[in-house]
This record gives sequence, structure tokens and C-alpha cells, in this order.
Amino acid sequence: MSNFCPRFAFLFLLVAWTAASGAEIQPSPARLASILPKGWGFLDSASADLDGNATTDFVVMVSRLGQEDPSAPRKLMVLTTDSLGALQVAKVRTLVAVNPANAGASLEDRFQGLSATSKSFSLHLGSGGGWSRFYQTFRFGWSRRDRTWQLVEVENETLEISPDGPDRTSTIVQRPPKDFGKIGIESFDPDHYLGVGPR
Repeated sequence: MSNFCPRFAFLFLLVAWTAASGAEIQPSPARLASILPKGWGFLDSASADLDGNATTDFVVMVSRLGQEDPSAPRKLMVLTTDSLGALQVAKVRTLVAVNPANAGASLEDRFQGLSATSKSFSLHLGSGGGWSRFYQTFRFGWSRRDRTWQLVEVENETLEISPDGPDRTSTIVQRPPKDFGKIGIESFDPDHYLGVGPR
């Protein structure tokens, strides 16, 4: 995750990528935006077949448009497409902990982006500043039995920037059941996950 760059993609870029890749579902920006609460807009998005039904789904981070209060909640939403092409909200999680008010000293925003692969998506966060920075990737996998996306891996990376030599990085990977139990996206808290959840 050391080379992961912050990116706040506009929705039309997502749709352009979907069309270029030949994906089965190619929804318009208006179609995606129509399912959001009034006054909310997209910060970032990623697409893949998130639930294994051979259609294109989306994971998006949204916030209130024109919101000046950095402590106002953001929402992580999973949007799924059924076999008939209908788009629907599958899961929503309000995440206060990914707001600019919780950012590190020189990182403008703790939220660093989203990524997705088949039956999985990841939330990327970062903090710190100056000579030391800390990055986290929270990966969620689809559970067919529980019909939700559950936390399956957390990668913690520390970057120490040295002006006199090579930068130093260290990585700690945490997985269930050793580090945490079953945590669905609907109850996930990036600041309180260790030791949480039934095993």
C-alpha cells in the first residue's frame, strides 16, 4: 500500500472506465446519483462484481455537498446490481472517523480512496505528517452465508522518511480470528476493530 496515492475520482470517470472495460452494466451518473439522499455527493468510488452474481456493483464514499463542518459524518455505501440491471443500496455505514477533522498533521484528509476486486473492496486511510506517516488498508470480503461484506484483512504500514538515507517502511497485517472476529461493514469502526466481533 506504500504506493497508493490519494484520489478523489469524479463519478463520470468511474462510468468512463466501466464503459471502456466492457463491463455488463454501464449506469449513467444520474442513475447512480438518484439513489443518494438529497444534498449528498460522491467523494470516491470503485466498481467490481462485489457479490458474485456476475454484474457490476459499486462501493462509494459520499458526503454532504457544500459541507463546511469537517466533523460531519460521511457514508460508505455498497450499491449492488441485480440480474435485471436494477441498482440498489445494499449496505450503508456512517463513518465519522474518516473525516478531515481526524486527519494527520500534513495530510489534508484521512480518507485516501477506495478500491475493489471480485467479491471484495478496500477502504484506504492515512494519517501523520512530516517524517512519519501511517497508512491503513481495510479489506472486506463478501460472505454468501451472512449476505454482507466482512472485514477480512487490515494492512498497517508505517513510513519513516529519512533525509539522509533510504526511507524505512514496516508493515503489520491483521486477520481474523487472531486479531478480530466477524465484523460486518454495517458495524465497522476503523478506530475500534481489534478484539471486536464473535470468533
